[in-house]
Amino acid sequence: MKGWILIFMVLGWAGTLWGEEVAEKQVGAWYLAGVVQRRVVEVKVITDPKVEGVVCHFAYVVKKLSFEDPSDSTIACRRVGPVRFKEAIEEGPEGEVVFADSRNIFFKTFRIRRVYDKSNHSLVYVSYTKEIIDGSNKLSISTVVIDP
Repeated sequence: MKGWILIFMVLGWAGTLWGEEVAEKQVGAWYLAGVVQRRVVEVKVITDPKVEGVVCHFAYVVKKLSFEDPSDSTIACRRVGPVRFKEAIEEGPEGEVVFADSRNIFFKTFRIRRVYDKSNHSLVYVSYTKEIIDGSNKLSISTVVIDP
């Protein structure tokens, strides 16, 4: 039994290693109705580690006292100053993960991925959850325009 707990702890911790270390900050939270299962909407903010001048707010529902978390999430990224690349970003069609967080002990991770749309001078941010065992991921998208 102790072995399984250790495995789940390591896998949960490893979920944060897929993206770079990005500081998230909670800016809002409130409870939804529910007597048995308490659901909380959490609103958080991150900055892109490789792109200056962009901030992303994302929200998702967390079920307290439950082994499952819903896959619903939403994201809004905005330009808050001049957009400048601090270092080279991935320009391929898969982009790169800028934030990853373990959502529960059953292999589900929440991710934010950035894709560079060079032809339209835009950064596209996609938030999604990925359940490794059995997919059912949902996603949300936001675009930030860069000066040409």
